[in-house]
Amino acid sequence: MIIFHPIGAGLRLPEISTFATRIGGRLRLASRRASIELWRTLAWALERMMERYVYWALAGARWVNPDGFAKQQCCGTSR
Repeated sequence: MIIFHPIGAGLRLPEISTFATRIGGRLRLASRRASIELWRTLAWALERMMERYVYWALAGARWVNPDGFAKQQCCGTSR
């Protein structure tokens, strides 16, 4: 964990130290990027889980269930 101790405001600037200003800005930018990356990761994981499990539920409804199988046969040869 990084503990950030800025000097303080002065001379009409939010921070006197240029180093502290740069580091503070970079930390804020990194936290935004991390939150965006977290949302992308969660969206990807949800998409993969839905593809993996919903696919098999649909396959079961279409091909294992006799009523669903009759609806899916091609060329109008349903039972």
